[in-house]
Amino acid sequence: MTIPTLDDGRGSVLLLEAASAIVSGGDLDGTLDAALSAARRLTGARYAAIGIIDPASGQFARYLTEGLDAQVVRAIGEPPRGRGVLGILMREATPVRLARIGDHPESYGFPVDHPVMTSFLGLGLRLGDTVWGTICVTDKSGGGDFTDVDEQRLAALADLTVRAADPHARLEAAVRRADRLEQDREA
Repeated sequence: MTIPTLDDGRGSVLLLEAASAIVSGGDLDGTLDAALSAARRLTGARYAAIGIIDPASGQFARYLTEGLDAQVVRAIGEPPRGRGVLGILMREATPVRLARIGDHPESYGFPVDHPVMTSFLGLGLRLGDTVWGTICVTDKSGGGDFTDVDEQRLAALADLTVRAADPHARLEAAVRRADRLEQDREA
């Protein structure tokens, strides 16, 4: 992976700091938390989210956010199911950058208690040939749009995240399979 050289001179430093935090995250949750924090810092976003896809259901098994307080998360309720713009990321893993989320033809909308979000940048997290999850940021600081540089930074961060999370993800999948086998034996 090549760390992009960015106009502001801070981009490469921020990516190196992010890489250090991500690889020292310890377990999968620590890795994903570090990636969320880095995504916001690298892109100047108000909110960040990572969704991990359950291969059996095709929906999010986990959906982690940063920038929303616990009360708002409780009020929102169920995590997204992967419809709309997030569904594109889950299927295609290609970057999606929007000035207004609601203007996209596949936009599904937000739950009643969800904060208003406008600008959006996201992409799928690829583990080999499989889309393993998604990472996205919303609401660029200052009300602007996400840029090519933001997209480069998020793509580099996504690559770092998948590389660090890969062994953890494989271990969790093995544990889930073993649990299912044990439940089947007991049934």
